[in-house]
Amino acid sequence: MSTAPTRPNFFNGLIPSARDFNSIIISARTSLAQHERYLHTEGVAHGLKLTGEKQKTAAGDDFVAVTLSSGFAVDGTGRHLVLTEDERLSEELFVQLNVINVSEPEAYYPVFITGRDQEATNKDEGLLSCDAGGTKRITEEVDITFGRVEAAADPENEAVDAVDAGPRSGSSSAPWRLLVGFVQWDASIKRFKAVADSADGISPTYAGVCADDVIAQSDQVVLRTADRGENGTAALAVRQADGGVLEFGQQNSQGEVVPVFTVNGNGDVHAEGKITGAIAGGVQVQGGIAFDGAMLPLPPGITAQQVDDGEVLIDARVSPHFAVPALPSPGAGEYWLMRVIECRLDGRRVYCRVRWESTNGLGGSPIELPGACDYTLMAFTTA
Repeated sequence: MSTAPTRPNFFNGLIPSARDFNSIIISARTSLAQHERYLHTEGVAHGLKLTGEKQKTAAGDDFVAVTLSSGFAVDGTGRHLVLTEDERLSEELFVQLNVINVSEPEAYYPVFITGRDQEATNKDEGLLSCDAGGTKRITEEVDITFGRVEAAADPENEAVDAVDAGPRSGSSSAPWRLLVGFVQWDASIKRFKAVADSADGISPTYAGVCADDVIAQSDQVVLRTADRGENGTAALAVRQADGGVLEFGQQNSQGEVVPVFTVNGNGDVHAEGKITGAIAGGVQVQGGIAFDGAMLPLPPGITAQQVDDGEVLIDARVSPHFAVPALPSPGAGEYWLMRVIECRLDGRRVYCRVRWESTNGLGGSPIELPGACDYTLMAFTTA
């Protein structure tokens, strides 16, 4: 049988204990952790950027002093990670953790942050005569640590099993590790030599939202790839005005979406650019001029694999294209006549040969050359 959550209840005449008061905090932190775990995704919410400053050692060697900016994140257990001040990364800790791969001098090593509960020292707080002692404050520390190269893809975090669990204290041997960036190491001087936001296609995660419904308080919902007003960044807006409209484009400095693609409530589509790609059950047409031996190109969005798999059916037509090549003059008032030897397709391969003869027969022997053809190719996608 499952156990329902409980919370303290105070009333007149009750003598509360330390456990009662602590249960208030535990209940609140557990509720917050549940909200963060199940209604949001883990990641950085603000700040926590790695930056490097070029410096020199006393011996004159170049290195980079790496600093993690202050910020806020949520780990996979729902714990809040709050770094209140910028903090420089420790080269000594990097060496102590023994994460270095000596066979990869150019490797980038992941930088993680973890949360940890630390009993704070009681300062300037006298004990009551009946006080049994104990720590009166718990500091929620944020530690900066490093991992081996492979740890970026697999930090070995263990998910929270119990739905009613609070945030992980971070005191275990395997605290939740949240990626914030990468550093490169110079083993000869035991200093960092570079810093990066991503490596091998892996980047820090950023906090998100788990929701089936997003309901606007005004008449629009806007998804932005950057802060509002960051000019030239992509944004998607759904507006209720004019019967409903969906707009995609770049936002301007006022945060307004300048649409390049619009769909209104009637289903009408307007695009500033070209629309390409295969539409199921539709047809796409490609046309132009092709030369002997050429392979007719497929329309944009159609692949040869789709044709091979029978997902797309091809119908193509070719006809000779009259274009006089660089031939010797046949004589005054005379012309070259083009006679088609062949103009056909083998699959999408063009076979086009032509014979050129002068009208008076004085231009010499007939000349056979590769020819050109006009083509129309239609691609029918299956429904």
